[in-house]
Amino acid sequence: MRFNTLSDLDAIQLDALREVGNIGSGHAATSLASLLHTNIQIEIPSISLINYDHVSQYLGGKDRRVIGLALGLGEELHGVMLHVVQLQFASHIINAFYPRELHTLNDINDMDLSAIKETSNITTASYVNAMAQLTNLFINITPPVDYIDTVDQVLKHVSAPFDAIGNQVLYIDENLHIGNTKVQIGMILILQFDSLKKLFERLKVPC
Repeated sequence: MRFNTLSDLDAIQLDALREVGNIGSGHAATSLASLLHTNIQIEIPSISLINYDHVSQYLGGKDRRVIGLALGLGEELHGVMLHVVQLQFASHIINAFYPRELHTLNDINDMDLSAIKETSNITTASYVNAMAQLTNLFINITPPVDYIDTVDQVLKHVSAPFDAIGNQVLYIDENLHIGNTKVQIGMILILQFDSLKKLFERLKVPC
């Protein structure tokens, strides 16, 4: 099947993308457990193909303030992997390094942000490594660029350089159990059109 937009993808192609997300989620949870020196349980992630304009609904609304951490993908695949961090997850990560009380994301200082970026870099890179291992492609990642803003503004910043095919993206919604706390992680994968084709070719999925 040939496709021109993500909405043209068939069930086999969507399953291939979900498999990439499932493996990436497992790698991310393992990396996070190692970093935080604690046991982490992961629920089966919900992996959906959604309209980019609807992403904000999955993240609590377009006006909710979040931290967006974007890793650019280069070399043999081009796109961006966006990790959306909300207050609960940010607070949990920071307190794994040192005690800190956060009431809003406006309380985040440079030291806090550094801890969050280090964690996000490791977990997000786990998804990218999963893609690289499954496809035997060399994927270079840029250092994370951070945005502390509303969901709407973060998404605008990240999407500007890329052509989100048919205005749709792969959204990975996963719940982690860190000790007795359940936290939600939102990952968004945007690939350039040619890179998506290359990904399917390496996964031996007709495109």
